[in-house]
Amino acid sequence: MVNQVEFAEGCSPSVISIGDLSKSELLTTLSDNDIHLNQAAKDLFSDHRFQPRLQAVAVRIVALSISDLGFQGGASYCQIVARALELGFFECPLELAPYMRLQFMNQPEASDDPSSTERGAPPGAFTIASRPLDETDQVPKGFYLRHTNGEFWLRGYWSDSSHIWSQEDVFVFSLDKQQPNQPLRTDRAAHGC
Repeated sequence: MVNQVEFAEGCSPSVISIGDLSKSELLTTLSDNDIHLNQAAKDLFSDHRFQPRLQAVAVRIVALSISDLGFQGGASYCQIVARALELGFFECPLELAPYMRLQFMNQPEASDDPSSTERGAPPGAFTIASRPLDETDQVPKGFYLRHTNGEFWLRGYWSDSSHIWSQEDVFVFSLDKQQPNQPLRTDRAAHGC
């Protein structure tokens, strides 16, 4: 069961309830709530390795910009996750993204300026820090949330290990050390660094 929660304008939720829906039920719920998916998000959902948990669990989260993590000139995903781990934050389960999209319908609307995405995510995006399904370039790396032109989006994205995220980009991390069904990354070697 997905509970839509209202948050103050511009504030992301601090707890996301995940679980209880199969992949097909989750897709139907996203569609019923007028959530748009790009092709990369559809590719993630169609991947057999993406199996949302069926048991409900609450995940405590925090949203931080890359500069909040101490990177004023941007950073690679590997550097971002390594710093997050140092600060006590962890990657989220992949399925947190669709549940967060459903529970964060108060996301501020952002402009749709394509020139501003040269080094990172689009303006106003919340990128969910989650372990990629694999390290190849053929599979999208994860999800981000966007609200633009009056539409709510759950979008997948591609990036390689050399991609530098902008200091303004915002990532969502878990405050919980380990989620069920998700191996815990504890060192830089686990990130391919």
